[in-house]
Amino acid sequence: MATKHKGYLGAFYGPIMVMLDDCNVIWTAGTHGTPTLETSDVKEGTGCAKITIASAEAGDIVATHDFAALDITDQNRVRLWIKSTKTTELGDLQLIIDETAACAGDPPEEVIDIPVLTANIWTLINLTLADASALNAVISVGLKYTANPQDAVVYIDQIRAISSVAISAEDVGTGDGETTGFDLDHADVDLESLVVKLDGSASTIDYTVTVKGHIVFASAPANEAAITADYDYWVLEQKGGFKNWSFTHGADIVDDSDFSITDGWKTFQAMLKNWTGSAEQFWVEKDWHDAAGMLLIVKFYEDTGNTLRHEGWAYITGISTNAPVNELINQSVSFQGNKVLSYETS
Repeated sequence: MATKHKGYLGAFYGPIMVMLDDCNVIWTAGTHGTPTLETSDVKEGTGCAKITIASAEAGDIVATHDFAALDITDQNRVRLWIKSTKTTELGDLQLIIDETAACAGDPPEEVIDIPVLTANIWTLINLTLADASALNAVISVGLKYTANPQDAVVYIDQIRAISSVAISAEDVGTGDGETTGFDLDHADVDLESLVVKLDGSASTIDYTVTVKGHIVFASAPANEAAITADYDYWVLEQKGGFKNWSFTHGADIVDDSDFSITDGWKTFQAMLKNWTGSAEQFWVEKDWHDAAGMLLIVKFYEDTGNTLRHEGWAYITGISTNAPVNELINQSVSFQGNKVLSYETS
C-alpha cells in the first residue's frame, strides 16, 4: 500500500546576491558613449541602461554609473543582462567594477571580458571575479569597448554579484559500460555552469542532473571512461516561502501517424517533458520580488520535515496580490520548471 503523506510548506532558494546596479536610472556618459534610460525594452524593473556608441576607439570607457559603496567580498561572480545591436566577440566589450568613481581607478579593481553577443538578443551572462577579497567598497560600474569598436547600441540590466563556489575537474567516477547514475560532491548546482566531461571532453551522451547533484546519463559511459565535472554551486539563501502548493508534470505529444496505418487509428509519440506549478503565500519581502525572473531552486516539502521533498529549478512567471479588507494580504505565485523535478528522501 502506498504511503500517505500530509501536504506541508515549500520554499524558494537562490544564491546570496548583492545588487550592484538595477539600471533603473541614466548612466553617466564616458568617451564616445551617450547613455539614456530605456523603459520599454527591459528585462527586470522599470528601466535599463541604454548606451549609444558612435566613433568609439579601442580602450574607450563609453559609460559608467556611481552608487553608494557596496561590499562584495563574499561574492565571486557577477551576473547581468546585456544586448547589443551588433554582434561582438569575446572581450570586445568589458565590464568594469571599481572602488573609484566613474571607474577611474588606475587600474580598476576588476575588468572582465564579456562573452560573445549575438546582435539584438538579450543574453544573461555570468562573469567570474578575478579576486573579490578586497572589494569591500565598490562604488562604480562601467562598460568599456576594448577591441573591434563599432557603432552600436548596448543595453544593460540588473547587475548582481552572486555567491557561488567554483569546482574544477571534480572526479565524478569511472564508466563501466553499465552504470548510468553518478553523484556530484555538491548540491545546489548552478545549471548554467555545469559541464560534464568524459575522458576530458564535454560529454556527447545526453544527461540529466538534479538539484541534489545526481547525474543520469541517457546511456552508460564506456568502460574505463573518466567522468569529471566543472561547475559552480550556489551559496544559498531563502528567497521566500509558500503554502498550498501544486505542480503538474507534462509532456509534448506529437502525431506520428503515417500512411501505413490501416486500422483507422492515429498514433502518437511523447517528446519533451516539462513541469509547472503554483502556490499561495502571504506578503513577502522585496528581495524575493527582485529574484522574480531569475532561475531559483524550489522545494515542495511533505509532512513536517525537510527530508521528503520534490525539488528542482524554476522561473517565477507570475505574482498576483490579493488584499481583502480585514484579512492578511495574500499572493498567488506561478512558476515554470526548468529541467527535472526530482523526489528526494534524504
